[in-house]
Amino acid sequence: MQMGEARSLYNHLPGLLGLGAMLLLPAVVPDPYIWGILVMANLYAFLAAGFDILLGYAGLPVIGYGLFVGVGAYLAALLNLSFGLPPWLTVPLAGLGGAVFGLLLGLSCLRLKGLYLALASFAAAAICEKVVIVFYDLTNGHEGLSGLDPISSHPLLDYYLSLLVMAAGTAALLMVVRSKVGLVLNSIKDNQEAAEAVGIDTTRYKLLAFVLASFLGGVGGGFLGHYTMHVGPNMFGLHIALTIIMIAIVGGLGTITGSIGASYLLIILNEALREVGEARLLIYTVITVVIMLALPKGVMPPLLNLLHRVLRRLTPRRRRGWKGGLGDASDT
Repeated sequence: MQMGEARSLYNHLPGLLGLGAMLLLPAVVPDPYIWGILVMANLYAFLAAGFDILLGYAGLPVIGYGLFVGVGAYLAALLNLSFGLPPWLTVPLAGLGGAVFGLLLGLSCLRLKGLYLALASFAAAAICEKVVIVFYDLTNGHEGLSGLDPISSHPLLDYYLSLLVMAAGTAALLMVVRSKVGLVLNSIKDNQEAAEAVGIDTTRYKLLAFVLASFLGGVGGGFLGHYTMHVGPNMFGLHIALTIIMIAIVGGLGTITGSIGASYLLIILNEALREVGEARLLIYTVITVVIMLALPKGVMPPLLNLLHRVLRRLTPRRRRGWKGGLGDASDT
């Protein structure tokens, strides 16, 4: 094996171990109720990774991210209930619908930055929420649409499908951010004027970030709608958007994979706190704020550093120049 290949395997080992653990988790915890919680953790990790492209890489604070989730959910529901399309068709089409709305929002907000972009995206989501309430004959108003086909016929299959969607989305985003696109988006976030001065088409790349993130939002919304077999106006609301944003921040902005660990942590924590009753929200908020203050870069970077240090101690050094994959690459 070449040293470069060994180093690549070493760098990807934490992710492979994590994926392996997720694959084996249902065998360790054979409880359909727990599987349902993990399905939600996978979906929110997927959605938060999409939001990370906007804020963590492009520096676009789209707090109305629920817009894309809601559009995807309602589009999947209408295609399923009105035209009888199965979930394996409605979920990808929901992603395309979300991407169209992302493109439209991006085009209309190109000149906005910071707080103004955040408010504009929030207003767009609020408007869409009111629209689905007004068109009662089509959307059933406040009560939403029920009776969607389930995502699968078994809770265990639900879990593995959600894991597949989350893993595929995360892998695709990692390929994007590790390419030229990721470098350009980071340069736009750091200094848009300087990026434009060296000839970068910032409009094109910002629209690309909108389309990528909104496609994932639409897919996640469609999957969520079929999984719960119900969609409602609240899917456009601030609660879902803030949950996604919180997961992305706790995981570590600009990491993509940080959303996975943070989603599992926060979703499981939220479920575990049901036992404390009315104090649940207060305790959950306090713990989340403490994590943000103690780990401003997110939980994933220090966790990965710890794993790499452990693996470096466990990995035999075949060449003196290779220190756990961090030294100079050469053939063995």
